Amino acid sequence: MSKAPIVYRSTHRIKFSELDPYDHVNTGQYATYYVDHRMEGLRDYAGWDLKTLATLPFMVWVRRIEIDFLRPVRGNQEITISSFVRDFRGPMRSSRVPWSTPPERRSPAAS
Repeated sequence: MSKAPIVYRSTHRIKFSELDPYDHVNTGQYATYYVDHRMEGLRDYAGWDLKTLATLPFMVWVRRIEIDFLRPVRGNQEITISSFVRDFRGPMRSSRVPWSTPPERRSPAAS
């Protein structure tokens, strides 16, 4: 059996309501993007929608998020969120989420 991780990917177009006055994504939004991305991955790749999660003998939650802001993300920009499960041992699981924006979809101001 392969130990290669399953990589989850989702895309999101930045909405006006997610921006701060400087036309950057509000810093609090990144945690929301991750939580939504993770739930979409559980639904799409593991078949665990919200109804199924409620029947499991355990729960999944975000215990800790650490974010390094490398460059601004701006309005109407499309981003790709990729993640994979790094470790899954009993009640403790960790994942890593690299953010990326394809070069052809970056806004000119972000270059």
